[in-house]
Amino acid sequence: MIHLDANMDEVKRLAGVIEGKADLLVIDDYAQDIQFEESCRIWARKILVIDDLANRHHDADYIVDPGTQSVISYDSLVPRHCQRFLGPKWALLRPEFSVRRQTALGRRQLDAPVQRILIAIGGADGRNLTPSLISAATAATAGLNVSLDVILGGYASSLAAVREMQQQEPASFDLHIDTDKVASLMSSADVAIGACGVGSWERCAMGLPTIGIITAENQKPLASVLYEAGAIDLIGESAEATEAGIEAAITSLLNNPHVRQTMSAAASELCDGGGIYRLSAVLDGTKIRQDLHDW
Repeated sequence: MIHLDANMDEVKRLAGVIEGKADLLVIDDYAQDIQFEESCRIWARKILVIDDLANRHHDADYIVDPGTQSVISYDSLVPRHCQRFLGPKWALLRPEFSVRRQTALGRRQLDAPVQRILIAIGGADGRNLTPSLISAATAATAGLNVSLDVILGGYASSLAAVREMQQQEPASFDLHIDTDKVASLMSSADVAIGACGVGSWERCAMGLPTIGIITAENQKPLASVLYEAGAIDLIGESAEATEAGIEAAITSLLNNPHVRQTMSAAASELCDGGGIYRLSAVLDGTKIRQDLHDW
């Protein structure tokens, strides 16, 4: 496996390095389109594109878009031979999400009170929302036996402010930086506050009731899908995510176990975490054993 920096100089360099042809080139980059993909054909036998915008042409043999189930959305954008893997069932999640799924879903159906809240608004937190979300969650859970987990990337814009908050109130929340334990944290959480991006599929696979915030323009279509399915409580865009509004949304979920259970069931119906197995089976030309994965 070779990681490719998506620029034309790198494409030309690899053309002289790779002996024969690469079996599969996977492209997951909004900046690339048919021009880049065509240039890779000299050494890539097959090209798989991961996308969720459906707004540009591709020279692809396979396209994966978990955000749409409309086949016609790619009619004019890909070659006729291109296989389209569309809809949440094709969301490509790491295996640990499917491994933990059944245990997590079992917990969701209990009438136990909320014990853990997870804040994961995106590794970069480009809108600098995490500090206000922590404040809102802290206020909503005051006097309750509720733990708070916060996930951030080491490059997050809000990291310094969050660390300062933790120093002031060391016991108020646990901070997880660049963690590889996301599936475990989602499985243990009872409620999440998160962006309406690709991480939504991870929360759906875990059946995790979520207060959703739109942090980028391209998240709006997915936010609508999640909201209409009953999988999230949608606050709206980041400018609308006031501390008072978030606190009220958290309080509502804390006090309504039936709403949490209904939201969990709706989310888990959207995405089962089996996309990686389905796609692997297609690419390998094999059939998944039903006794291993009931996908």
